[in-house]
Amino acid sequence: MCGLAASSTFQIDQHSHLLDSILAKQTQREYLLSTTASSFVVGGTVGVLPLLVEAAYFFAKYGLAKRSIGAGVQLLKPTGWGDGLFAHHALLFLLCVILITFIFGGVYGLTGLVASYYDIPNGFEMVVPFALSCATWLLAGLSFPCPIC
Repeated sequence: MCGLAASSTFQIDQHSHLLDSILAKQTQREYLLSTTASSFVVGGTVGVLPLLVEAAYFFAKYGLAKRSIGAGVQLLKPTGWGDGLFAHHALLFLLCVILITFIFGGVYGLTGLVASYYDIPNGFEMVVPFALSCATWLLAGLSFPCPIC
């Protein structure tokens, strides 16, 4: 989803012949900086929005109180990186997850934008972040097998 949001900016400007008029008003460096920055921010925002909805539901239901650790309320794997942080500082855990998700969402948005700079068929730049995401999950699954499966 992060790649769909802003990866076609360059392709749309180029195919609608707006690129020449845009570059007449600003330098190529300014154009590249503005498109990459906006693609990163839009990709990160698209990645973070579902987390914000989930966080609003979670904190509305459970509040900011300290979580008691027990078998009935264990939401994260005890050996995971965020288990202790979530149990004692849920808001700080949420902010860390939002920051990580924003960065990865922005990177996926940038991969689509970078793919659009190459001479590829129109619309294919939106497939590149999805393919990268699938390849990442495949490599992670092959490298670290699921202990549950």
